[in-house]
Amino acid sequence: MKKYLWLFITLPLVFVFCFNIDAQPTIEQLEHKAKIRITPLEALNSKFRETNLSITPDGNTLFFMSDRGGQPWSVAYGKYKGKNRYDGDIWFSERRDSIWQQAQVLPQTINTSSGEDEPFISQDGERVYFQSWQHWLEREGPYYMASRSGTSWQAAQALSSGIHNFFVKMFFKHGKFATDGMCLSPDEQSFFLCAGANYEGNMDIFVSHKNAKGEWSMLEKSPLSTAGNERSVFMAADGKTLYFASDGYGGLGGLDIVKAQLKEDGSPEKVINIGEPFNTKKDDYGFILSASGQEAYFVREGDIYMANLSNANNKIKPEPVILLEGRIKNPQGEPIGAHIQLFYQKNKISSAHSNSTTGKFSMVIPFLDPEVTEITQQIYTQGYDTLRQKITIGEQRDFQIIEQNIELIKINETSSPANPKPQPKPSALYYTVFFEHNQAVCLPKDKQALRTVIDSLNNTKAFIAYITAHTDSRGSAAYNLQLSEKRAQYVRDFLLEAGIEPERIVIDFKGELKPVENNQNEEGRAKNRRAEILLKYP
Repeated sequence: MKKYLWLFITLPLVFVFCFNIDAQPTIEQLEHKAKIRITPLEALNSKFRETNLSITPDGNTLFFMSDRGGQPWSVAYGKYKGKNRYDGDIWFSERRDSIWQQAQVLPQTINTSSGEDEPFISQDGERVYFQSWQHWLEREGPYYMASRSGTSWQAAQALSSGIHNFFVKMFFKHGKFATDGMCLSPDEQSFFLCAGANYEGNMDIFVSHKNAKGEWSMLEKSPLSTAGNERSVFMAADGKTLYFASDGYGGLGGLDIVKAQLKEDGSPEKVINIGEPFNTKKDDYGFILSASGQEAYFVREGDIYMANLSNANNKIKPEPVILLEGRIKNPQGEPIGAHIQLFYQKNKISSAHSNSTTGKFSMVIPFLDPEVTEITQQIYTQGYDTLRQKITIGEQRDFQIIEQNIELIKINETSSPANPKPQPKPSALYYTVFFEHNQAVCLPKDKQALRTVIDSLNNTKAFIAYITAHTDSRGSAAYNLQLSEKRAQYVRDFLLEAGIEPERIVIDFKGELKPVENNQNEEGRAKNRRAEILLKYP
């Protein structure tokens, strides 16, 4: 699918957007002395085009784009290999007992007849990011995020802010714009994109970062880009190794897959060509890995292939990580959807959600400094006592899997096998701050309430601050959910700036779903634009 839209607007080109382009030197090309087994994934491939892969860290759920159609919304869209093709949709497959199951298409809360592409699945499998051109200007697209509730995918929310503004700017400049590959960092704080003025022309790698308010910065060109063509970007589970296809670093011909180790500022420390048999004289692209680094997936001639890297040159692999996975349930064995956060000292290093239907979760722990052998885990959800515990990391710095079966206790529940002692009813303090319409900064008169919250947290070091933010009903539900998240982040940032430890702050946001007053008049709406702060013992 030629992934760009023409924007027929006769306004003058008022934006200037240019880069200095430097040629890149030829790089090291890996040699793999042992034979590497590469097999097509027949259960996923079709006679149509499959591309743009994403995989969960455990290697058991693979997302991809296919233009095979066959859906009620499908429309014909040009040709592929001489045959009719259809608008792109996002599909996925699960691996059970080492066998990839028949691919399934995501529902119409995500897929449309306008073509969806470039899926990225979060480390816990609970959020999928993707591209859609459907009404992208008014929806503040073209990139979105949809969350899963149990087995159902919810309506998507636009990433908006700097990502949307970048595309508006590019369309005004070029009249069209194209992309070919997107991914996020494992912590979902950095957004990488391959894009250019024309799908058939050269593309560059661009990057955006999310700030503390949840807003994305303007996309900027990465120093990894060359005067050539860059496509299909993927960040490994270590959060510092990037794989992409390029013809700007030399190689075997056409697009070659390269690996780049990034410094903290995002500049490349070293770039290498991953070599044959992954690269050929043809275009090779779409390279991704599971967290173990033992399995790779890539695209060749519109089909998906899997490669076992056990015998590959170790230089092809990213740095090792820990895969933390398990289930969260209550004493009755019922699954719980909960938030999981990992901290080292005051720094949050990873976060995830467990699935509300299965209780399953997975998340990646990057190795920190060698002397770091212990991190803090915090698990919380409404109606249950917050669990805080330590996780010990061994001295071994190879890929590890830590499995957990976690039991949460309902607030005031008397006993369980894991918690035999009665849980006392916690003492608590409650505060509310209010916001102007469409604002994420609380009213000046309410800042004193936040200072009181800080005093209470300093006076009672065992207190946890539970922040839940809300909006009135003006605006779309998706927009209001984002606005309530920004309000919750604002309160959190206020507390952090005062020195409150991040592991003592838990945020939630409900959008317009939990009004306390009637939204039909301004007085009621003013009371609904609020953030509630509950201080209590964990």
